[in-house]
Amino acid sequence: MTKRKVIENSHLKSLHCLDNKTYLHITIQMTPMPNLTIPEAQKLVDEWIHQFEVGYWPPLSMLAALVEEVGELAKEINSQEGHKPKKTDDSNTNITMELGDILFALICLANDYNIELDDALKQVMAKYEVRDMERWKRTIER
Repeated sequence: MTKRKVIENSHLKSLHCLDNKTYLHITIQMTPMPNLTIPEAQKLVDEWIHQFEVGYWPPLSMLAALVEEVGELAKEINSQEGHKPKKTDDSNTNITMELGDILFALICLANDYNIELDDALKQVMAKYEVRDMERWKRTIER
């Protein structure tokens, strides 16, 4: 049985794991970051990934990681909305961290395919604007 305790503030994160006879203590000094643009986030992830020999995983593995993270978000939302309480041994997660994990996994996939996500988002918003122009009643007239 694994027990975890996470202590967080804006600059420090400490994780303690106790698993039978194993005790692990990790402390990470986190540097505060200003708000990032999408290209800056993609560059930040790319620089982080390239510090390791393995680099980006193969695309199907990255897609599997993205789907796994989406599943973890679904589990967290389902728990917070009261429909399925967490097991007592589940890790201390939250929606913010799960969304961050999804964003990281998505950026890794986009970077591997050399896709600029800000451009992709602009294209999708333009598509929605045309496709869904009359689909729903607007709160603000255009």
